[in-house]
Formats: sequence, structure tokens, C-alpha cells
Amino acid sequence: MLKNFQSGKPVFIIADRANQLGNRLFLFAHFIACAVENDFILINPCFEEYACFFKTTSIDLFCRYPPQKSIVQVNITSRIYFSRFVSKLARSFSDGKLKIFTPQKKWAFIKSGYESTLDNSNIEIEVSEFYLDDKNFLLSISRNQIIFCQGPLFRDFSSFSKHSSEIRSYFQPLDIYQVNINKLITNVRKQCDLVVGVHIRWGDYRTFLEGRYFYTIEEYLTVMDRVKNLFSNQKVGFLIASNVKQEDNNFKNHIHFFANDHIIEDMYSLAQCDYIIGPPSTYSLWASFYGKVPLYTIKCPSQNITIDDFQINNG
Repeated sequence: MLKNFQSGKPVFIIADRANQLGNRLFLFAHFIACAVENDFILINPCFEEYACFFKTTSIDLFCRYPPQKSIVQVNITSRIYFSRFVSKLARSFSDGKLKIFTPQKKWAFIKSGYESTLDNSNIEIEVSEFYLDDKNFLLSISRNQIIFCQGPLFRDFSSFSKHSSEIRSYFQPLDIYQVNINKLITNVRKQCDLVVGVHIRWGDYRTFLEGRYFYTIEEYLTVMDRVKNLFSNQKVGFLIASNVKQEDNNFKNHIHFFANDHIIEDMYSLAQCDYIIGPPSTYSLWASFYGKVPLYTIKCPSQNITIDDFQINNG
């Protein structure tokens, strides 16, 4: 990894576990887009929990962009220790406990985040995004500068759209998962004309924002009925992906299939559907982005649905 710091390019280090899979993918992807656009190096050791699923990160302890293969042993233990070390180092910079002075390198720390406040009628989220494509910020970066970044809301929307193909290429699942995904989707498509992915987010959504987006099976079925009516001239099959086991009998009035109950295979199976429906979640947003699949985000299950309500997420 030392050669990355000797390249003469700025080095960005993501030093925080920003929530779960979908959030971490988008965070990583926006940094990759910025790295491509501005020719800097990215290191993301805090992706360690999910690194084993992807062709690029599974062979690199440091989860770098541009992608490289580590010469050191890569296993979950080494990933965890390195991730903890980097996070602790970044915190030391942020609270002023650690100061490093060198003639060649400059060190910096930046943070993004959000806070939510709730009352009986409203949910307000105070967003503090850090825009990586801000011209003043980019002009302030110097050669050999090392920048630690903590928080979930670093974004570079312009570069994300421009370099979306490179992002998709970086986050290809390993073949072992892709084979299982292809088998599932092939079987589903043999039995219907149109495949609609259904992301049922329970588990953590029971308490997230006081359960605002925790929908009952009856509410999901209502949305599924409306989607089915949109395509009444086609044989619609629903592929159900959930973080909680669902009862087969609940969906007996629909042609339905269950995903493989695997965090990556389910996400990337949704990405191979024709349409996706689900609550607000970066999990289904990533599936929409990766597969270029129109997504309907359920914000009110009783609301009528039109085909125009389905939109492909572009980051």
C-alpha cells in the first residue's frame, strides 16, 4: 500500500462504517466516481464486512480504487484489524489527539452526517452532505495529501452519472454468487412474462424512524395488486426478497418466487427484474441503479400507481 502514498496523487481514506450494505455501496461509489474524474487514489478498509462478495474487493485487503490485488494475506480477521486501526487513527485526527507534521505530506479530516428529530406528526432529517465535486474543495487539495473521511453522506452526483459504467464494473459479484442469481432468474422467467422484484424490508424497519416505512403484508399485497393491474395483458411474476422469512401462503393469489435469502444474491437478483417495488431503502435503490431497473418507492401503500411512478435510480 505504500506505493499509493508515494504516487504523488491525493489519497482519500474512508474511515467509517456508514450503516449497512446499500449505504456503504453508494458512499463507496460516489468516492470512486470522484476518484475517476479527478485522478486520485481511494482506500476503503471499512468496507471489510462486504468486501468478500465482489471481484475487486475480495482480493484486496485495503479495498482500493483503482483496484489492485494485495500482496498480503486477505482474510476477515486482517480486514477487521486494519479497519479498526484506520477508524481509530481518523478519530485521533478529528479530536485533535494526533498531530503529524511532515515536509512532504499534509493530513486532513472531513466528516459528513445527518441527524433526525421526531415528534408525533413529523419526521425531520437534518442532512449535512459533503459534496466532493465542489470546486473550492477540489482546488484546496494538494499533491500527496492524505484525507480521512468519516460519515455516510459524501456525494459527487455529476461524476457518479458520468462514470456509472465504471462503478458497475467495480461492483461485480463473484462468479459463485452470479451463477446462483442467474439460475434463479432463468427459472423465474420461464414461468412468467414480466418479473417484478418486491423488496420487503422488515427487521430493522420495525423501529427505524418509528416504523414509518414498516409495512404489513396486506399493504405490500395492495401494492402488488395495483402493479399487476398495470400490466394486465402480461403474466406477472413477483420475486420476493426480504430480510425476514416470509410465509408462502401470504402470496397465494400471485405468481411468486422467493429470492435466495442471501444479502448479495437477493440485491443483484432484484437488479435483474423488469421492475422493482419497495420502501425507501438504499438496498433497492442500488439494485435499480446497478441493473438499470425502474423502481417504485412505496411511501404510501394506499396510493394509486402509474407506470410513470417507476424511475431508474441514477445515484
